[in-house]
Amino acid sequence: MPREGLLALLGAQAELLGELGAELAAEKRRGEEQARLIEELTAKIVDLERRSSRNSRNSSLSPSTDDVIPGRAAPEPGAGEASGARKTSGAGRKRGGQPGADGLTLA
Repeated sequence: MPREGLLALLGAQAELLGELGAELAAEKRRGEEQARLIEELTAKIVDLERRSSRNSRNSSLSPSTDDVIPGRAAPEPGAGEASGARKTSGAGRKRGGQPGADGLTLA
């Protein structure tokens, strides 16, 4: 192959390498941007999952906010709760003096 042909081939290869280098740099920037976006979206998902899991039963939110916030399910009624009935504390005990209590403060 003549010298001019080799020089032309070498010039074409150098030009191609320059183009490939520019494409590689652009892909690297795109990959870094995507990695940053993935981290940002992951943090947002974690925050949204944490917020959506909160309702009036497991936070200080009022019950009126349970069905107001879109995407948040209202809490399911608990076992032993009747409509309008007061919640009982403990294992089914009623209010007032309990059987077996000394009653020392009663006169």
